Amino acid sequence: MKALSSTASALVWMISLTGAALPSNAADVSDCPSDERAAYICNVRNAEDLVAVRDTAWVIAGRVTDPPTQGGFYLIDARSGAASPMAPDFRGATAPIYSECPGAPGKDEFAAHGIAIRYGTGSKHELYAVNHNGRESVEIFDLDVSGERPELIWKGCVVVPRAVMPNSVAPVSGGGFMVTSFGIRTDPETYQKALAGGISGFVAKWAPGQGWSEVPGTQFSANNGVALSEDGKRLFVTGWGDRKLHVVSLGEMPYTHQAVELGAVHPDNIRATDDGRLLIAGQAAMPADIFACTKLPTCEVGFKVIAVDPRSLSVEPLLDEPGSRSFGGASAAILVGNEIWVGTFNGSRIARYPLRK
Repeated sequence: MKALSSTASALVWMISLTGAALPSNAADVSDCPSDERAAYICNVRNAEDLVAVRDTAWVIAGRVTDPPTQGGFYLIDARSGAASPMAPDFRGATAPIYSECPGAPGKDEFAAHGIAIRYGTGSKHELYAVNHNGRESVEIFDLDVSGERPELIWKGCVVVPRAVMPNSVAPVSGGGFMVTSFGIRTDPETYQKALAGGISGFVAKWAPGQGWSEVPGTQFSANNGVALSEDGKRLFVTGWGDRKLHVVSLGEMPYTHQAVELGAVHPDNIRATDDGRLLIAGQAAMPADIFACTKLPTCEVGFKVIAVDPRSLSVEPLLDEPGSRSFGGASAAILVGNEIWVGTFNGSRIARYPLRK
């Protein structure tokens, strides 16, 4: 199957494959003052995933837009809220660990979807990004935060197997990573299964020198967000279709599985907080309404942000918003100081809500 050139999230991907498209002429919002609910960061199109870079004042957002030539990343200064496109350097050589990578994608053949950071020592880290533009792949960058602005230098890629519909990514020990597959690209009924809450996806793992394998016990409904426990012994996966958080043991046979009901929300990305909780954002609407909102400049459906204790698996609601012409369809949430920052798969803003104590 030809790789897609325009994907804002796995949800938008499904719609694109069935014939619909994002509006290519949607205007950026250049004047978006605070309202009674939130403050906003403007002119950030489809910031589907967010990550706060540890021990810095910087936030990096995925940048999936239509046309895709505007894709990449956004860099946001958390102190001022100033946001600007972040252009990686694609001139770097391919690292030996990624020897099967066909080469750098080029600035017009890359649009970041799910993102994650593998932290190193000091100011040198690695950033992983799911890419749908030109090829279905995970692109890997060196992330240097030693200067006035962080810099990204491309170092390699891993093209996903034909069946994998990549969404979110999480690095694992040994230099590998895991990717959620929202559906199965080779299954013509994968969308119907996801809509019905049936099994449609799985989690795939890539390891250096070993290649790809399916993680046992991870066949869920529209696998979306992914995170690992601090000790690497448990995997957390959101099922967008069945509205659950799935917890699977790693390195054990037989594996163990727990499912946590998340309520009336289709959970999207997962991000760990400094205190170890799992922050999950998702859309609070019927699937048909969520899909329909991609035809608008801004998704207006309601959304929720919840926190889950990874040990007790207790669920704490943090935000329950109706959605509006300003912002809706949340897909990611992070904590920045005393605020919850929320991204969306279809819109021109990042919303900033005060954290209620």
